[in-house]
Amino acid sequence: MRNLSQLSGLWTGMSIQMPRRLMERIELAISQSRILGTGDDVDGEFVFDGTYDPATHKVLLTRRYRLSFRSPADDPGLYAFDYEGVWDGSMVHGTWWERFNETNTGPFEMWPSHEATTITDLEIEELTARA
Repeated sequence: MRNLSQLSGLWTGMSIQMPRRLMERIELAISQSRILGTGDDVDGEFVFDGTYDPATHKVLLTRRYRLSFRSPADDPGLYAFDYEGVWDGSMVHGTWWERFNETNTGPFEMWPSHEATTITDLEIEELTARA
């Protein structure tokens, strides 16, 4: 299994927020058991802060949007999402939920951007599924 701590750099992510599939561009800095990052999606720019347990491959992340229509600019931490997932050697996958509204939840996946699947591939898959 590839070592997650050696995969800092550009990542691609996808979260399902019914009924939408949200594609994300992410840059992660992974060092030992710590994960920090930034990214953006249709809702805006965000930061990641989290941990990785190499023994269990469990990943815990918190995403906070820098500015959002749902949180004041002086406290973007109010619009936080928690992620719990597993590194399987090719991607991190699991479940996300909004911190103060746990009924707003869904699956997520994120993988190093140099992997075979790209955002374009997923957008084509989504359009095909709608047809």
